[in-house]
Amino acid sequence: MSLHIQDPTSRFMAAASVGITAMLLGVRLSLIELQAAARRRDEEWLRIRASESQSYWTSMTFRAVRACAKMPVDWNIEDDDARRLMESPALVISNHQDALDIPTIAWFLRIWDQNDIRWVVKKEIRKWPFIGRSCEKAGCAFISRDRRNMREDLNAVSASAKAAYDERANFILFAEGTRFNGPDPESAYKHVLPPKRGMVRKLLEIMPDYPICSLTLCQHPRGVPSDRQTLFIRARVVDADVVRADVKAWLKAEWDAKEAFIASLNS
Repeated sequence: MSLHIQDPTSRFMAAASVGITAMLLGVRLSLIELQAAARRRDEEWLRIRASESQSYWTSMTFRAVRACAKMPVDWNIEDDDARRLMESPALVISNHQDALDIPTIAWFLRIWDQNDIRWVVKKEIRKWPFIGRSCEKAGCAFISRDRRNMREDLNAVSASAKAAYDERANFILFAEGTRFNGPDPESAYKHVLPPKRGMVRKLLEIMPDYPICSLTLCQHPRGVPSDRQTLFIRARVVDADVVRADVKAWLKAEWDAKEAFIASLNS
């Protein structure tokens, strides 16, 4: 896990906060499993409770890291888009720049009372103490991000998304497929990576009536000693039909906008 926090004290406190909240998440998950066994609850009940618990503790991680890093948050969403998030779970499609993105999204969605959240995460997270087990019980999709395993990854995402849709949970996809560590030399983008269309198309099939929330996440300034980095969040919500009409064109327009916004912070 890598956090773009430069101040050593803030970095240590942020790392400690992540560790403590992960352990608390593990304790809470054990209690949920005991409750499920005692009450003879089914897997759906356990999955929803585990997801809601993960959402809560992940958002608490965000609060702790933000406090340690003294990080202001600049977020923007239109009133009508905010209303739609309060009324319905969403398919959230975001860029991915930092390890803090996951806690950020959990915190942001909880503002609108969206507490049941399922993720597409890299398979390595399955081995992380407490967090990996929580993701598994919550019904997250673990993927390898290896083209040779594309079918297996797509099947994992499809199964997770189908359960999320049936249970009216939010579903989160980092459409770039990996975290941004520098521009793709084959892309015109300098601040984001090109989005991948395949999983977006599949998710639109599985979640035909979910609104699509496009998130732009960025910490600024990056790469310089500072304990006053600002976290920027920009959100836009559209109907699934708008995206479904031309997935390629919609993703290009969204990523062009993300690139332009992040570039404007660096100008």
